[in-house]
Order: sequence, then structure tokens, then C-alpha cells
Amino acid sequence: MASKDFSQERMRDFRHVLKQAGLDGYLTADPLEQRYLSGIELSAGEAVFLITPTKAWCVTKQLIASKMVPAAKFLKTIIVPFGGMLDGALTEIKKRGLKTVAFDPALVDLATGQKLLDSGLSRAEGLIGEMRLKKYDDEVARIKKACKIAAQAFDEVFPQIKTGMTEDDVRILMAVAMLRRGADSIPFNIVCFGENTADAHHTASKTRKLKAEEPVLMDFGCFYEGYCSDMTRSWWHGKKEPAEYKKIWNIVDKARTAGVKALRPGATAGEIDRAAR
Repeated sequence: MASKDFSQERMRDFRHVLKQAGLDGYLTADPLEQRYLSGIELSAGEAVFLITPTKAWCVTKQLIASKMVPAAKFLKTIIVPFGGMLDGALTEIKKRGLKTVAFDPALVDLATGQKLLDSGLSRAEGLIGEMRLKKYDDEVARIKKACKIAAQAFDEVFPQIKTGMTEDDVRILMAVAMLRRGADSIPFNIVCFGENTADAHHTASKTRKLKAEEPVLMDFGCFYEGYCSDMTRSWWHGKKEPAEYKKIWNIVDKARTAGVKALRPGATAGEIDRAAR
């Protein structure tokens, strides 16, 4: 875990973004944006944040109020009746005389977006998304931890994979290994044997058993404190690896290596992609 949480700094920096954009405020009900700014994990429908260049409020119900205590220094909690969080935030906007308040239309459903527009709010896409392109130290630490959990889990499970096991047997081993190492959840955990390796988003079979001399592909990752790892591993199960399989595997490995070598501060995703291709 990161030694320090930078949520308060992110909130401060986002207020500066609002000031530069000439906005009186920003409203968000998106759990990912809320966690990014507060450091607190919330589910959809549990809270609405209203942020201005100088202050921030969490409009929520009584049951959720205790969860917000760690962010109390920079995020004031306003309690409203169950189901009234959006209306509570709109009331707060009027109460404080905020004229130019924005929301991200990509993060709300059509009905909510229309209600916000009818209430005088404006669209502003990607205000927080742009901030997230640059990671704070605590984010980097969490990403590294998520990757470490997945990598170590695979190292544990790989020697246990034997002929006769089902795809689901291996999937369960991977899930348990990641959870035991501290993963919060497993968003995807793909295990493919033989012909199923051609199925990009294959669902692990409870009956397809691993045979000798066939390919295996695994695509897995975990969530850790809001950040996700994503890894793919593939190999030939057996001692008679076909020349064509080895040739293709080496092509992909060389492409990966070229992409890694192209990584540097300031490099664009497109540059990395071109190096790998």
C-alpha cells in the first residue's frame, strides 16, 4: 500500500482545474471519480459530489455518512433523505448561487443528463479524465501492487497446471491466489485450452480438460484499491512445441520487447504501439 494517500492534493488540484475552466462548480455521481478525489470507495447511487474552486461537498444518505469521515477535512458531508441526493446537490447549487456548474455527460444516463441540463448545468467532458493521465505517487504504488499480486499468483499457479485439469479448475486457482494476496476483486480471469485460445473473451469451461501437446492461454488481472492489472500468458503444454507456434510466439515476444524499450517520459501511446508493430 502507498505510504501516503494523495486524495486531498487531487481535490486541491481539481479545484484549480475548475478555476482555470471558469466554472463555479462540478457535479459528479460517478464512483470512480469520487474515489479518485476522496480516496473513499463508493458504489453507484450512494453519493453525489459537488465541487467548487474553494470547497467540496458530499451529498449522501445517513447510512453512508460514516464512510466519508476520512475525507472530512476537505469534503463536507450533507445528509439528505434516501434517494434525494441529486436533488440535494441541485438545491445546494441554488443555495450558494453557483451559476456555471458542469457535469460529464459521458458519466450519467440520458434522463439524469437531461435533468441536469434543465436545471441549468452545462456539459464538460473529461475534466477529471484529463487529470488522470498523470499519476500521483499513491496511484503508481497501487498499480504496481495490482501487477505484483497478479504476477505472483501466476507464478504460484503455473506449476500446478496439469493434464486433465479443466479450464475452470485453473480459473479458480488463479482467483484464490490473487484474492489471498490482497486483491479486492477479480474483474476478468480467462483460461483457454487448445482451440479455445482463439476465443478472445472465452468463458472457462467446467468440462474442457487440458490435453498433452496443446496451447494454453490465460488473461487475468485484479482490482487493488481502485486500480487494475491486466496480464496475458501463453505457452505450449507439452514437449513437442510445433515450429509454427514457436515462430508466432517469438514474433509477439519481440513486439512486446520493442514496445517496452520505446517507453520513456513524454512518449505517446501511439509511439509505443508503432514500435511494437
